[in-house]
Amino acid sequence: MRLTVILAVLLSLCSFIIPLFVLSYGLILLDHVASLSVWLMDVLYYGLYALMLFFVSIPTLFGLYRMSAAMTEGECVGLATVLYAFGSPRRYGRTLTASLVMLLHALPSIALVTVGVILKNQLLASYAAEGAALPLPAVIATVLGWSMLVLCLILALGLLLLLTPVYFIPYYTARGEGTLCAWRQSRKAVRSVRADVIRELITFMLLFAASLLSVGVLTVLYVIPHSLMRYGHYAKSIDETLKGREVHEQ
Repeated sequence: MRLTVILAVLLSLCSFIIPLFVLSYGLILLDHVASLSVWLMDVLYYGLYALMLFFVSIPTLFGLYRMSAAMTEGECVGLATVLYAFGSPRRYGRTLTASLVMLLHALPSIALVTVGVILKNQLLASYAAEGAALPLPAVIATVLGWSMLVLCLILALGLLLLLTPVYFIPYYTARGEGTLCAWRQSRKAVRSVRADVIRELITFMLLFAASLLSVGVLTVLYVIPHSLMRYGHYAKSIDETLKGREVHEQ
């Protein structure tokens, strides 16, 4: 079962990585045909990549959440579960609307990271040509560029805590709930365990950051599969607790 999850994670990651190569080579060819400014290249690259992520890659993540939810229920799952969102237009539409709700909550973080990346690229490009003749400005530009990116990433991680109200949306969406219902259920669930949700998010961020030291090997083989299973069991336990509380109150 763990092997199936690892293979599913690899398949989902491919949907994130392949568009990077396609866009990189496509924009290089476009730049040869029509000389583009660095700013325009950045806008085209990140804009097109964001669209591909939203319409293709992120739905595969909901497939992983579906796999997590199904495994907690004791159901048999296969690699095809990754493509769960593409099974019907209705399911795909629900996945996109749920993704949109989550992205709106994460918008400040995404904006900060994007600004940091663009500023870094602009500063590095500004001194790329004269770096050999003026090494000091080039070094300063490099340090400033990377410093801005790191600062934006730190602020973005803080802002990601704004995602806590929508933490359980993937779980309820994977169980077939509509977006509005999933959003309401998620807010209700988080309201009672907000501190635990924040702890879960921080734990995942720390594990994910530490696993990157292994060049992503531990990320794929352990952190993401472990986090998916942990998320499924945790979401199910919270959901059952809330249902039991509602029955008791009635």
